[in-house]
Amino acid sequence: MFGAGLGFFLALPILIAQWLGVIGLAKSGRNGAWWCMAVGTGLTTIGSILTPIVYFSLMRNSGGFEKMAIYLSIAGGFSGLGSLVFVVGFAIFGMKSRRVHERVEELESVLAAQSEQLSRQDSARGS
Repeated sequence: MFGAGLGFFLALPILIAQWLGVIGLAKSGRNGAWWCMAVGTGLTTIGSILTPIVYFSLMRNSGGFEKMAIYLSIAGGFSGLGSLVFVVGFAIFGMKSRRVHERVEELESVLAAQSEQLSRQDSARGS
């Protein structure tokens, strides 16, 4: 009984961080990666809330160990599936961010080369 409640409180800071990240990224655009992270965070939240609720309700009703194991597995499956979906979205987001960063570096180097070329032309005209 103590474990189900403790598990929820240990997962709470992770869920808060995930929700803050998803909400913060929503302002930059809701693409496929964002939707994966949002759905994953939602599923993880549902699983984290359902697990102690199912545990305590089944302990009160004493529906039997098999029934309890099935319902707890389903509730825990939401958390596992949510984490998997979130991680897929996070990986997609990371790959996209890397490509954007590489493109920015490429454009900065082109801009620096053009600036150097213009300064050479200006100094050649002044001579």
